[in-house]
Amino acid sequence: TVLALTKAGAVHVPLDERYPAERIRHVLTDTGASLVVTDESSRSKLTSLPTDLLVLGSAAGEGEYEAPNVAVAPDDAAYVMYTSGSTGVPKGIVVSHRNVVALALDPRFEGRAHERVLLHSPTAFDASTYELWVP
Repeated sequence: TVLALTKAGAVHVPLDERYPAERIRHVLTDTGASLVVTDESSRSKLTSLPTDLLVLGSAAGEGEYEAPNVAVAPDDAAYVMYTSGSTGVPKGIVVSHRNVVALALDPRFEGRAHERVLLHSPTAFDASTYELWVP
């Protein structure tokens, strides 16, 4: 889903369904998100959100789609990662496509050791960016 959103030129905001509902509402309101992409098992936890839901695996989410012809610039936003909220209010950090490419192509990751990485961090945790983009 993250790769599809990126390819479509969308800015994604990773959420963790285990977050308190108020935090999820704050993030969605703060970013102005218009759509939440989820799966059937998480749907019931997200029904009271102020956005539309796209439930993957449902009839509405099925079908064939053509990849959009979208160009993005290096400094365009790729995603927004939210801090833990140590000041009391979570703060969004915008990550550009340039930042993603810099991480993925960092010379410290050269060699075969980073071709396969276990993806185990929640996508809303910043460590997941290494797990997704470096391989």
